Amino acid sequence: EGAKQHLGLARQLNNQEAVYEMYYGWATFCAAKDDQDVQTAKRHLTRAIATNPLLDDGYVFLAKVYTHMGDPQEAAEQARTALAFNPGNEDAQAIVAAAETTASATVH
Repeated sequence: EGAKQHLGLARQLNNQEAVYEMYYGWATFCAAKDDQDVQTAKRHLTRAIATNPLLDDGYVFLAKVYTHMGDPQEAAEQARTALAFNPGNEDAQAIVAAAETTASATVH
């Protein structure tokens, strides 16, 4: 909650900085109390990567939000996008691997 407040202030001081928007979205998700907060976090993360599509961590954070929302396919898609920009992103690799494991388990 404290991080969310500080990052909210940073966003106000420079609302064009995608990194501030990304971390504010992530802090909002981490402090979420309900589905509305999760949707708000998703909007901020989406806005951050729309502003700077090279933010691989933004895609990873968004993937984690989609995982929380019960959409592993979209989570994996976001993680794959992160890997396109940073093939070494271990969080993105783990999300894709988990999605592939889940998909193969449901096929068998």
